[in-house]
Amino acid sequence: MCRPSSLLVIIGLAALAQTPPSADAPLIRVNVNLVQLDAVVTDKSGRVIPDLEPGEFEILQDGKPRKITRFAFIQTQSGPTPRPPKKLDPNATPIPPPAYKPDQVRRTVVLVVDDLALSFESMYHVRDAIKKFTASLQPGDRIALLRTGSGAGAFQSFTTDHNQINQLADTLRWNFRSRTSASSIKAMEGATAALLDADEEDGDSDTAEEELQNRAAGLGAFGALQWILNGLAPVPGRKSIVLLSEGFKLQTRSRGFDVLNGTLTDPLHRLTNLASRAGVVIYTIDPRGLQTLGLTAADRVDPRRVDQDLERRAREFRQSQDPLRILAADTGGRAFLDSNTVDDSLRRVLDDQAGFYLLGYDPQEETFDRKYHRITVRVKRKGLEVRSRNGFIGVEDTPPVPPPSQTPQQQLVSALAAPFQSAAIPVKLTGLFAVDAQERPYLHCLLHIGLENVKFTTTPEGKLRGQLEILVAGFDANGVSPHNTYKPVGISIEPGTAKEKLAHGLFVSVAYPLKNPGPYQLRAAIRDSGAGAIGTASQFVMAPDLTKRKMTLSSLFVASGTEIQDASRLGTRLFKAGEEVAYSVQVLNAKPGARLAIQVKLFDEGKEIFHGSEVVMSNPKSANGVIRLGSRMKAGEYALQVIVTDASAPKPRRYSQWTDLRVVPAAAIPARP
Repeated sequence: MCRPSSLLVIIGLAALAQTPPSADAPLIRVNVNLVQLDAVVTDKSGRVIPDLEPGEFEILQDGKPRKITRFAFIQTQSGPTPRPPKKLDPNATPIPPPAYKPDQVRRTVVLVVDDLALSFESMYHVRDAIKKFTASLQPGDRIALLRTGSGAGAFQSFTTDHNQINQLADTLRWNFRSRTSASSIKAMEGATAALLDADEEDGDSDTAEEELQNRAAGLGAFGALQWILNGLAPVPGRKSIVLLSEGFKLQTRSRGFDVLNGTLTDPLHRLTNLASRAGVVIYTIDPRGLQTLGLTAADRVDPRRVDQDLERRAREFRQSQDPLRILAADTGGRAFLDSNTVDDSLRRVLDDQAGFYLLGYDPQEETFDRKYHRITVRVKRKGLEVRSRNGFIGVEDTPPVPPPSQTPQQQLVSALAAPFQSAAIPVKLTGLFAVDAQERPYLHCLLHIGLENVKFTTTPEGKLRGQLEILVAGFDANGVSPHNTYKPVGISIEPGTAKEKLAHGLFVSVAYPLKNPGPYQLRAAIRDSGAGAIGTASQFVMAPDLTKRKMTLSSLFVASGTEIQDASRLGTRLFKAGEEVAYSVQVLNAKPGARLAIQVKLFDEGKEIFHGSEVVMSNPKSANGVIRLGSRMKAGEYALQVIVTDASAPKPRRYSQWTDLRVVPAAAIPARP
């Protein structure tokens, strides 16, 4: 895991004076000649104001004005954020997303579901809100979904596929390790008065067990956020984290019980400092919304102490929200704490990121005194609100500490667990869900490995020889990989064929068995034994639950012509214009005698460019067919979708699968292995 680069002074993204930064500009430009911060300016309705001039801003460092020497407005959204639908259509056919190039990504959003601090009731609202939230995303937005209660392996890959996030949201469940239960507000028991009498000094009635649970929930959230921030530091573009949580205590005062010899206050400030270094804005949402905090049917209280009990409930509620306020305020974000509609809060997060200002000034020598320097940004135009980071620590950058030496196997494991991919060895991963002849589910894992950076040795006979090590793992919803596959692969290239073999790369196929249904992050790490270079790739795959006997589809296989098992095409999905493309998808758990209508569509950048006629079949085991690409199709990324409709059901139900494919010149298509 990489450490954030810092002179610790620069806050936000880098930009040239009066001009937006290029797509490949470094996120954090650390320079003793520049302190730079990002600021969002909105009107009373929350609309971002894009037309301010440098003279309308004022920057204070430690209360002293600083002259603005760098200024730019960066627009990240082309139009207003669409409102999510009030009700989702469960039978709607999802549209394959367009393929974005890195320079087309405008915003990166990480949704962090704090299931260690969410009640059963709140989790329901969060799950529904996330699915509605995807309808508000715009082209150029990429998102990731994580849970604080899972390991590092769960739901971490970024995607522009909104349908994938919806599938992940469907799997969100209340965590039995959460410090809350069914309701957001803990019921008051009759023993409350006795506990208050025992600790009248501060009124804190938590038992040692409750305190441990509160601390574990807070530290679990902090650990997940720190892990994300470290990974986001080198990512370009506008970056934000949205934490959905019922909060946690900063500190407790129970006598005779201390966890980790300290409160959460220090970790909280370290976290906001790390966010500033990484150029990440944190938004927080409390799904509990506005609460009356009065007596409920579940409360059992002593009438003589009812006022004290209600006061204590209100105090604990406010205290649980304090960290959410601090995380947002110190990083330039917003805290949505009293809104009863989580999906509206998520939409307002996007509204808030429609654009931002980059403001910079030249620091003075005393800036680097290892002390905290408070930053204040003001706008002179009336009726506007400005939010930015609150400050920075004046510490000069130090060279990064080199990681400890690792064995080759440890390097593979570390690369597999890293939050972002490595491209030292080019690798493309294709994970396909299917069932074998015995109807056992598995993932068909295909790897296409580029050989241009592999270190080869030459034998006396003129052969090129190399050695690769491959590690494949599938992380489930809990961040656990139930099965890992390690595979050493030797490469031997005959004299005279090196140019062709190196250009076409290497294909490796791995069958990954599945024990349980659900979402999987299929990951592969490849290490060159000669040079030590590593490449990684990952893909999201949803494994349906076949035991429910409900109809579903396998992954969509595409290859050349009728050769549906051609590994070179399954793994690369490269085709030339005018070529025939064979497709196949298994139909699983269809009812006997079912009449299924099968249709195929082709998309270019999310827009439908072809749809075939529906073909009705009786009780098929698979939906197969061949389509011919247009002879004048331009080179680029496309998406092929197969839709299967159960026409015999009382209410026709649609099922669909899609896969990406690329049209390239004929010379770029690898030969069959």
